[in-house]
Amino acid sequence: MSKKKISKDSTFEEKVAFLREHLLDENTDNSLAIRNILCLINSQTLTDDLFENNDILFKDIEEFSDIKTELHEDIRGVKRNISIAYLSIITSCRAITAATEENIKNVPNLYKVAIGNLGFFTLNSFLNKHLSDITKDDLYVVQDAVQLCGVLLAPLAALNNVVGEVFKEK
Repeated sequence: MSKKKISKDSTFEEKVAFLREHLLDENTDNSLAIRNILCLINSQTLTDDLFENNDILFKDIEEFSDIKTELHEDIRGVKRNISIAYLSIITSCRAITAATEENIKNVPNLYKVAIGNLGFFTLNSFLNKHLSDITKDDLYVVQDAVQLCGVLLAPLAALNNVVGEVFKEK
């Protein structure tokens, strides 16, 4: 792992190297890297004031676009792995009783943080893009799957309650 201080003022090459290093480290706990990776994998986070934030490494939309293009294959791989983790969580909720201790796995930190922050519709769009190249062999039984499913489904349950109230007969 590089220990060099990275900032908005770092060179393009330094930013690409830093982000690539953390894209390839599924257990990264570097909050600066994770925040910027979330921007790269979810362009819906782009707002006018995003580039003014000191925690965001991109100076402007052009640099963001150039870095995203340079890291395209790495980003694609991370999105696929997020899809696998997401699908593994969902399928583990029913498989957990048949699992043995040696085949239960924790979701890597980068993917767990992404799943917790991206939202249901973004995760499903990732899954739709990568479903054709994910096999049953890619999936794993997830430690604490039931709790993670609860976190994933809580916003949908809240939305369901709101929709129910809207359409409730008066």
